[in-house]
This record gives sequence, C-alpha cells and structure tokens, in this order.
Amino acid sequence: MLLALRFVSEFVSLYQEWRDEMPPMEQYPPLTFFDDLAGTAARNNAQFTFDVDDLIEEYEDKRGEKADPTDFNYL
Repeated sequence: MLLALRFVSEFVSLYQEWRDEMPPMEQYPPLTFFDDLAGTAARNNAQFTFDVDDLIEEYEDKRGEKADPTDFNYL
C-alpha cells in the first residue's frame, strides 16, 4: 500500500511539473512524431481510422508552432 501511495504521489508531482513548468514545445511531441507514426503504420500495413490532419492541427495549437510540410515523408 505504501508503495502505491508513493507511486501516485510521484506521478502527481511529475504531472504538476509538466502542466505548470514546462514550455509547450517540451510538453508535447514534435510534429515529426506523427510522420514517424504514419511510417510505422505503413510498414505494418496499418491504416489510420481518424483524420491525421486534425490531430496535427491540434498539436500545432498545443505546441504553438506550424508544421513544415517538407518535414513529412508519409503524410
């Protein structure tokens, strides 16, 4: 029980640090992450069942930057 409480306490502490102290560019994955994800999906014959463009736009807003289309190979 004590170990579980320690884990939850540490998790909450890290979450608060992430939420309050990290700049948006560090809080969220780089936009090229989504291209890597698409590449992995393509190599494994998987398809997205959602609109990737909407997801990228959401993370552009969260990170405060616009994606450079030349950074993407699979999207």
